[in-house]
Amino acid sequence: MVSHYNDWSFSLLGDYSKLGKIINGSAKGGKSITENVILKSFKEDIKMINSLDCFICVARHTMNVYAKYGNIRAKETAIIHNAIEDTYITLSKDEKLQLRKKYLIEDSVKIILFAGRLDDVKGLRYIIQAFKNVLTTHPNTRLFIAGDGDFNQWMKESADCWSKIIFTGRLEKKQLFEFYSIADMGVVCSLHEEFGLVAIEMMMHELAIIVTQTGGLDEIIENGISGLKVPVITKEEKRQVDVNNLSDKMMLLLDNSAMSKELGKNGRKRFLDKFELSVFKEKKGMAGQARHDTGSYSAFFFCFPINFV
Repeated sequence: MVSHYNDWSFSLLGDYSKLGKIINGSAKGGKSITENVILKSFKEDIKMINSLDCFICVARHTMNVYAKYGNIRAKETAIIHNAIEDTYITLSKDEKLQLRKKYLIEDSVKIILFAGRLDDVKGLRYIIQAFKNVLTTHPNTRLFIAGDGDFNQWMKESADCWSKIIFTGRLEKKQLFEFYSIADMGVVCSLHEEFGLVAIEMMMHELAIIVTQTGGLDEIIENGISGLKVPVITKEEKRQVDVNNLSDKMMLLLDNSAMSKELGKNGRKRFLDKFELSVFKEKKGMAGQARHDTGSYSAFFFCFPINFV
């Protein structure tokens, strides 16, 4: 079995210390209905995992929490990150200028790009807040938000700077990749992310990225080498992105094109080394051999995302 998504993990927004408190019965004021649901879901996962011949996670944080709080006893365990096929096409400066012309974006405009569901868990609220800070010193910057969701909510969040924020709606893959090619940076600042496919798509395109230090995103990049990280903090028992830290990192990249280019190049190299599809196939083959070595097939199966089938 491959673990791609856990309800209990998203309910906690990756706050595994809280999971420990729920399991140990030390949560403040006793267990709420939500906490009981989380505990039940986690225990059901452990029961299922312990019946398997092989258990695979797409990120180390998931395996670690199952091992720490669930004492899992699957015969074989492995970490196999998700991956995508390398479809990157290097564009010349003129070709990038033509793309900007196609989308009516002036050459001098700096582009910060978000791609994903318009959802609270994606940290969009904090990205918009940080962008407002950026505009005080970098007024010729635009935030492009590519994705579908409740536009009314996010338009209200964007009040006072509507002319600086562009909502594209859901883009076809070709269009999205064009924006990866012309953006100055990508931001993937989820409160929790099991893995983070958008981040590796951006890395594939040599786009400098800022990610939150949580879940799979924390494992994808090396801070200061292949991207920049910002912390997720707990304030008044609420998980949130450190907005000031995020806006500082945005401005750092806007002011340092050489650093941005270096992070992009290193990010692409890390993508090729760790997250390109051929690497995934090699690891999948190794996991298949591990299954064969157990001598049993009855409790083992793969459940990959559609782009890997």
